[in-house]
Amino acid sequence: MSQAGAHVFFIVAAYAVPVLLLAVEVWHLARRSRQLPPQELADEA
Repeated sequence: MSQAGAHVFFIVAAYAVPVLLLAVEVWHLARRSRQLPPQELADEA
């Protein structure tokens, strides 16, 4: 990988990692806030 390619990769990774973590956090909160009964959760899986 070239020097410039590595530089771009690290910039993209620096932005992607927090965004990904935030998306996972929001997804977990959304699932928890719905409070589905166990039966519906089993059907969804």
